Amino acid sequence: MSDQGQAIPVSMDEPRGRLPQRPGPVTQPIATRQVLTHRAALRSPQTDIYEADGGLVLEADLPGASEKTLSIHLEQNVLTLRAQVEPAAPAEARMIQQEYTLGDFERSFILSEDLDRSRISAELKNGVLRIWLPRMERLQARVIAVRSPEQP
Repeated sequence: MSDQGQAIPVSMDEPRGRLPQRPGPVTQPIATRQVLTHRAALRSPQTDIYEADGGLVLEADLPGASEKTLSIHLEQNVLTLRAQVEPAAPAEARMIQQEYTLGDFERSFILSEDLDRSRISAELKNGVLRIWLPRMERLQARVIAVRSPEQP
């Protein structure tokens, strides 16, 4: 299966149960790379990555993003998050005080080979994107029978 241009759907459902507590450092870290762009308002979201039972969890802070303005793409081994943030105030409003700088988000992660790309899932809740990156299932060792052409 090719990873060319694969989009990851984002779920807006309530999480089922609690996620595991964050253990120590990830044993096989995901490399990150900053995406350079000509847009000055583009920001890299703050991200936590931790190991959970059977895979990794990536959490990114995307305040102001919604399911409609968020895209997650997987191409080759690169997982890219992009989110556009719309201003909360109407366009005709006169800003009196602004402490929060608006801007879109973008960040890319290079995934390790042991992650199962076909089972990646994502959820956005209260401005926090949670991406589940399951590890590939390890095949069990098995014995392969050898028979000669004379055997039926």
